[in-house]
Amino acid sequence: MSATEELKGLVDDLETETSDGKLKLRDIMSAWGSRAFGPILLVIGLLAASPIGAIPGMSIVFGLLVTVIAAQLVIGRTHPWIPERIAQQEFSQDVTDRSLNFLRKAIDKTGFLFSERLSVLTEPPADRLIAVACIALATTFYPLALVPFAVFVPSMTIAVFGMAIAARDGVWAVIGVALTCVTFALLAWGVTTWL
Repeated sequence: MSATEELKGLVDDLETETSDGKLKLRDIMSAWGSRAFGPILLVIGLLAASPIGAIPGMSIVFGLLVTVIAAQLVIGRTHPWIPERIAQQEFSQDVTDRSLNFLRKAIDKTGFLFSERLSVLTEPPADRLIAVACIALATTFYPLALVPFAVFVPSMTIAVFGMAIAARDGVWAVIGVALTCVTFALLAWGVTTWL
């Protein structure tokens, strides 16, 4: 099975776990269990960049979720865990359908771009450095939450890192590092512009 088919299968598993067409963050954990942190970070990043991320307050929820997941990777956990209150966060059927379609389209459009290359950059201990970068990116969600869709760039960067871990593709990890630099450069420019 190709990496693209495996990622599509993960999205299908996520759809199967939804109840009454509604999606809970708990469903992500139920669908994938201990299979990988990479796909979880990928999907959370894509969801944060999707219309869900524009819902007031959701960028903060996603920032906290990324921090909790990535921190577990840093300390070496094999099974991801999220707080119950966040796990119970629920989205409507319309938002769920649009988000799952968004994920499938994103995978379709980017799937041919990755394979197992420079995998040493996505394996321990390098994956822990990626997790640290994801935590740093998640901290930008809090100030950017005040501006609609402002978390798009850091969200997509987290998704890129998730893709790197999921596909064991070090090239994507390098791209993620470059995008991290761009994210913080843009943030610094925005701060100096507004001050």
